[in-house]
Amino acid sequence: MADSVTNVAYRATYLKAKVANRDRNKLSIRPEVYLDESYVNVNHVRGSTRLCSDRKRYAASGKGSRYDLKYRFYKN
Repeated sequence: MADSVTNVAYRATYLKAKVANRDRNKLSIRPEVYLDESYVNVNHVRGSTRLCSDRKRYAASGKGSRYDLKYRFYKN
């Protein structure tokens, strides 16, 4: 599943571009920018979370507002 033909091809293209951005000392020629954007449901709970038999889960998983998390860093 994770190693589908599309993922393998993408990984090869990514690694070629990454290597092409290196000088002979293996330092970056252009700064590399990594972006990550994730969405997290506020009330998300894992389905297999353990609860005692006398407890009930009151929050609906996957419903309601979301947190939008963004992270960026530069690497030289």
